[in-house]
Amino acid sequence: MRPNEARFKVFVVSPLSSVAGRMKLNGINRFLNEGYSWDIELARGLTELSPEMLEGISPDGYDGIFLGLRANAKTLGILSRLGIPSVL
Repeated sequence: MRPNEARFKVFVVSPLSSVAGRMKLNGINRFLNEGYSWDIELARGLTELSPEMLEGISPDGYDGIFLGLRANAKTLGILSRLGIPSVL
C-alpha cells in the first residue's frame, strides 16, 4: 500500500466461467499488484447476484462496484440509487 493511501472496499461481479470474465479479474489483479489497496468481495456471476443483494449494499459498506456483465434496467436503477461509483 502506498503511504497515506486509503484502503477501498470494492464489490466485483465477474463471470469466471468465461475467458473475458477471467481476463477482467486478471486486469484488476494487475492493478492491485501495482500497489493499490482494495478489499474485494467477488461474485462470480449472475447466480450470485440478485436485485435484493444489490439493494442490500450500502454506500457506507462499499466504495465502488465493478460489474463485468450486462446489466438490465432494474439493476441499473438500483446502482444509480445506491450512489456508489460503479464501472459497468
